[in-house]
Amino acid sequence: MARMPAIALTCAGRDISFLQQGVRRRKIRGNQVLRLAIIVIFVSLVGRKGEKMNKKQKIILVSVFAAVIVIAGILAGALNYRATQEGRKEFQVEIVSERDGYSDSKTYKSDADYLGEFLRTLDNCEWEESDYGIYIKGFDGMMEDYDNQYWWCVTVNGESSMTGADEIPLLDGDVYNFTLMQGW
Repeated sequence: MARMPAIALTCAGRDISFLQQGVRRRKIRGNQVLRLAIIVIFVSLVGRKGEKMNKKQKIILVSVFAAVIVIAGILAGALNYRATQEGRKEFQVEIVSERDGYSDSKTYKSDADYLGEFLRTLDNCEWEESDYGIYIKGFDGMMEDYDNQYWWCVTVNGESSMTGADEIPLLDGDVYNFTLMQGW
């Protein structure tokens, strides 16, 4: 993952610098916003050496802190709403194997929350449990082949998945593609 730019903040006459940690696609880490708000409050309360805050300044500072927390919660909820989508979802599953001259696309409906959970119920999917979750071995009799370096590549809406199927949210309208690839 590419490094995020350093962010600098000046508060109460002091500089605060930090590197933003990696943020996954469509996710805001609420603890990052909370940590930043706590740092800002702490530095503001401490203030400059020998300088004390009056009651009005403290009330304003606490109000700003509360507003930051509320805004962070609203943003996190709005950006992550799809990841926790409940209920029946309609999505497409594409299976492609050039080796076998096979290409098929079907529309499914499921209440599962994650792709791995759905695949465990799919009749034409051959899989096994591993230390890392579900391991996809094949579809419709088309199997992986270690000796010839054949393996199943998973893409979601045309983007390669960076996680296993057990961590891929099953979302309404998404397209999940399984392509039998050759070569490591």
